[in-house]
Amino acid sequence: MERRELVENAKRFVFYVYEPVLYSTVGTLDVLADQLHEILRLMIRPYISVRIVPAGRALTGDFTMLSFAKYEPMAYVEGLNSALFLDDRASIALYAKVLARLDEVALDEDASRRLIDRVLTHGFDPDDQLVELLGPAGTC
Repeated sequence: MERRELVENAKRFVFYVYEPVLYSTVGTLDVLADQLHEILRLMIRPYISVRIVPAGRALTGDFTMLSFAKYEPMAYVEGLNSALFLDDRASIALYAKVLARLDEVALDEDASRRLIDRVLTHGFDPDDQLVELLGPAGTC
């Protein structure tokens, strides 16, 4: 019974990561490699999904959409000197549209994992074609 409750009440996290972040070093290349390895380790967990948004497909700045079983959803938007929790219907609808579009343009989990692995294995080559990495016709 306890296991069922855990599964039924399980949280699900989906992270959309903009592809250029994979090549951005903050600190040393070792730090970047450690961060990419940590993302790969997190992706093993069944309740965590990491999806890479290809370069040129960014839709907006950072935000977090929070969904609850007992409460209405809200969006959390952080700025340089402030943060907002938005819970009005218009804002939620807008951020839901952005999430739906991100879901359309982002690589699936396997392709995202392969891209991160490629960056770790081969580094970043600006002439690399993402389509070649993903397979025929850019299918994921």
